[in-house]
Amino acid sequence: MPKTLTKPDIHVHRLKVPKALYEELERVAASRQGADVDEILRSFIQLGLEVMKSATQGGTIVLRHGEKEREMFLL
Repeated sequence: MPKTLTKPDIHVHRLKVPKALYEELERVAASRQGADVDEILRSFIQLGLEVMKSATQGGTIVLRHGEKEREMFLL
């Protein structure tokens, strides 16, 4: 469970997204009991940062869905 952030620890950023994208984020949040769109966005940002860190180190991202596997080489 993530720690509770205090006001000095928080930076507020306003983000404009198309309605269809926001609705998809709501669906993802609803599928994860107790999650909200803000939590989903923070998770996606953390994942993106890890991907970028891997890219700068010449890494490869492997996506698995069932029996299918896909590698992404990041430049």
